[in-house]
Amino acid sequence: MYKEEKKKALAYWSVRGFDVSGLHINVKEKSNQWSVPVIGYQKGRIIVVYADKAKEYNLDLSVVIAHEIGHYLGFRHYDRGHEIMKGTAKELGGKKL
Repeated sequence: MYKEEKKKALAYWSVRGFDVSGLHINVKEKSNQWSVPVIGYQKGRIIVVYADKAKEYNLDLSVVIAHEIGHYLGFRHYDRGHEIMKGTAKELGGKKL
């Protein structure tokens, strides 16, 4: 499920010369209970994204996945040269890969 979104997100970084092989991308339909809104997160080689939250914030799922892959690669919010690493849903809204 969500193969195209995952493929686009991986391609975003691989065409820029980054090795994104071996990542486990898990898109869950529904988010867990969090004290703050969480659209996705990264821990080691695992990327977790919540489809319901991406939809709620009008975000392209491939953008959210690519953003979390960026964290895996060591990028932080607002790192120069990587628009995909904006820090808020509002800033990422409307972006497409």
